[in-house]
Amino acid sequence: MNVKRTILVGSSGHESADLWELLTRSAVLDPGEKSLRGKLAVRMFFFAVLLGGHVWVRMQAQDLGYEGEALGRIIHRLDQERMELEMATARESSPALLASRARELGMQKAAAGQIRRIDAQP
Repeated sequence: MNVKRTILVGSSGHESADLWELLTRSAVLDPGEKSLRGKLAVRMFFFAVLLGGHVWVRMQAQDLGYEGEALGRIIHRLDQERMELEMATARESSPALLASRARELGMQKAAAGQIRRIDAQP
């Protein structure tokens, strides 16, 4: 089944074969045309590979951007948590609070002689 497509260029009415018909013609008489068809096929293949590579790189860049944004949110949350923990540590280690808790537990100031210092000898 041979279907011929007609494309009108301008107002001249010249017939032009479509690209697929040119690439798949089996009876090629002109060796120059065969060479050009081969070059066109190779160039189309490399163009498709480059286009696929470009799309892949763009998708990877977009994914990397999303990952960076997520990491930024995690860093911000962890920084807030660190600040809260530092404030809680400062609040809990105040001398007045420690003294009141020691009294609640029944602790007293050490009497003379209860504390012994041992010098470490090398």
